[in-house]
Amino acid sequence: MVLNLHSPSHELLLEFALDLLGHSNVTLDEQFKFSLCTDIVDGLCYLHDSPVRFHGRLSSRVCLIDNRFTVKLADYGLPTLYHSITEDENKCLWKAPELLRGKTAEEGEGREADIYSCAIVMEEVFSREAPYFAESDLLTVDEILDRVAAGLSPPFRPSTKIWSDEMKGLIEQCWAEEPKQRPTAAGVKNSLRRIT
Repeated sequence: MVLNLHSPSHELLLEFALDLLGHSNVTLDEQFKFSLCTDIVDGLCYLHDSPVRFHGRLSSRVCLIDNRFTVKLADYGLPTLYHSITEDENKCLWKAPELLRGKTAEEGEGREADIYSCAIVMEEVFSREAPYFAESDLLTVDEILDRVAAGLSPPFRPSTKIWSDEMKGLIEQCWAEEPKQRPTAAGVKNSLRRIT
């Protein structure tokens, strides 16, 4: 969220994407959802090619929307500081399984973990429900995280109520259990272009 202090009304310039997704009275067509996802992936492409290298904390909570409905990513660039802070378990719902098992993003798979998190966010955009919403009636957050971290076969992932087979396939590639099997941000961007 950004506040414009130079304006007499102190305009709010960005709002959380999570707020937009949570409003059931706001209609989001498929093209708009693809646009939101493309903006998120564009942000990841930029970060992955920058000295920052990866986001490390991607979730819908850090996706901000400006007055032109363009998504901007926030809360990146300080991963080592965050490792010393205890995280709210709900924030872990976007974390890649390898990170839930204790591996750190600095060990070389930060970009791959971002792609996993991006898939969770894209699933949220299309379903307009929180991650693991369907599963949360039966399982606690800790139980969900334990199942994701366990590396079950097939992997434990959110139920998808979605979309085209192409989009579902892309999401499933992005949350592959093996980090090296996930596409790059540029690969996700190309797939989104092809699907739309």
